[in-house]
Amino acid sequence: MAVLAYSRWLALGKPLQPAQPVRDIVGRLSAAYPRAAAAYQFSWFSNDDHYLADYPQDHTPFSVDGWPHPAPQWWVCATDVMHRPDLGVDCHVLARYWLAEARAGRMPWLKYMIWQATIYDVRYGWRAQPSAGHFDHIHLSTRTDFLDRGLGTWSPIPGGDEMDPQLEHDLAWRTLGIARGDSPIVIPARPGGTPEQRIVNATADRLARLETNLANISQGIAGLAEAVAAIGTDNPDLVTLMAHIQEALNAQTAAVVTSTADVVVGFGEGGAAAVRQRPGGLGR
Repeated sequence: MAVLAYSRWLALGKPLQPAQPVRDIVGRLSAAYPRAAAAYQFSWFSNDDHYLADYPQDHTPFSVDGWPHPAPQWWVCATDVMHRPDLGVDCHVLARYWLAEARAGRMPWLKYMIWQATIYDVRYGWRAQPSAGHFDHIHLSTRTDFLDRGLGTWSPIPGGDEMDPQLEHDLAWRTLGIARGDSPIVIPARPGGTPEQRIVNATADRLARLETNLANISQGIAGLAEAVAAIGTDNPDLVTLMAHIQEALNAQTAAVVTSTADVVVGFGEGGAAAVRQRPGGLGR
């Protein structure tokens, strides 16, 4: 059956129409992770292993696994999201976020998700059940009653007020690790306190490191000025230029430290809540 369906599909010129949720997921992930998109990590196309399978499923335009209605011919109801942390795509983070969103009813189009040999299916209450493979990518299948219904305002990228506290903690430490240049990035156990307080702590830590880096740059420029003076140049323009560089650096240092400290204080005084409640919010 699969070979016949595949042969007919080939004879017709490979007609293919992605379900709207699949199209939206690919488009929004491509916009959020441009390096991965440039490496062709997001797509609704598949390979011959799927097209020639004895039981063609949602990756194919002739799936026999459509639900809750039979899949119409030439529609593709699935996509894979590759785990490429080197390109910014961390499937551990995405899977946790998507599962929480699905369980909260914010992904009504999702039929099931597979990740790390585990399937989460709406038909079984999103309970974790054993599957096979999928250690290097997340599989997403969409329902056939959402073929022409997109994601709306929902974002497939973690962020915003809906973020799970544990996920928020992980992302904060991952961001901090990137800023430090840690390799590998080690995420500690989630500390107590509110999400805002955890953000304050991470921001304060980054502020201290930023001040240190700026001080090192300042020392480097001072050393350069001394070297120029030691050369004994008679060019007053060079000396003036070095003075201007030092002055500009001092001003930038003061501005960065002050503005970052204001952010920390703002969070501590409930500033985070005020920002979230501001008309337009933070955006998604």
